[in-house]
Amino acid sequence: MSDLCEYCGQPKNDGCCQEQCPACKSGFACYMEKCPHCQKSVGLPNVRRASRQEEMEALEKRYEEAKKNAGEKGLLDNLNLLEQAVTGKGRVAINLSLDILCKLILEGSFYENYHDGRKVGRKARDDRRVKVEKLLFGECGERIYYGALSVGATGLIAYGDNYQCNIFLKTDKLKMTASLLEENSYFFFENKKDGYSYSSVVGFFAPWEQRRKLVVSKLFERNLMTASPMIDFQPSLLKATIKKENDEFVEVFLFGRFNADNIEFVSGTSKATRVIDSPEDKKLQAEIDQLDLEKVKQRLGEDKWLEIQPQI
Repeated sequence: MSDLCEYCGQPKNDGCCQEQCPACKSGFACYMEKCPHCQKSVGLPNVRRASRQEEMEALEKRYEEAKKNAGEKGLLDNLNLLEQAVTGKGRVAINLSLDILCKLILEGSFYENYHDGRKVGRKARDDRRVKVEKLLFGECGERIYYGALSVGATGLIAYGDNYQCNIFLKTDKLKMTASLLEENSYFFFENKKDGYSYSSVVGFFAPWEQRRKLVVSKLFERNLMTASPMIDFQPSLLKATIKKENDEFVEVFLFGRFNADNIEFVSGTSKATRVIDSPEDKKLQAEIDQLDLEKVKQRLGEDKWLEIQPQI
């Protein structure tokens, strides 16, 4: 029996990872962005992967089971409200530190992922992150950027600093560039107890257009819906803590770089959530940070800065 491809789980012989180019009908590896034969775009790898037939069929099965259970428990009204919230209010929230926010808003820089940070010495090597990315995205892992699905004005907080800033991206291009996984990919395969085997776990990924089905399936399977009418679904969808391993959220994979032009609004706190009282150099840095934040808020304008209450 042939070995299986680490990217798509298909046998390595006779056309490993092969998908068919819609333009020239030739085969290409599943992690490619362009057909190597005709050079035509074949769509983005993360979106294609989440849209595979077996993935969609498994997700549909989970979704139909969730709807059945909701009907039996008298929760269909809440299910419909949840779908409306995810479809109408769902945004990609990215938690980041104040210094990175300043680079985006004040300097016009592009947002950095793990690999961008590694290239300039700002990120330590993370073998586990590299392994997970290679499994999920093959050679394109370096071009994936991560966020969390949010239906409110808050996001995660463990990836930023004391100002709990999150940028919320415009949704107009997400259909082409975004896919989702129902939890943090860094811990997902460990939690499933299947090791690093992508092909053994299906039904937990979705393209952006199917995000409502993924959220419904997850929340109903985990009994996070109540019988009473629900107005705010954010606490069930996204739980932010100061420890990444304790977070609970639906992860969004974004293909390609972006800058401030892609930001719809920013949320955060105007005052640090933790007071620094020593030593003096840290107090000085806190004062500098406060000035930088005011500059960011002025550049954004009142309509793009949303003040929030500290989450913790």
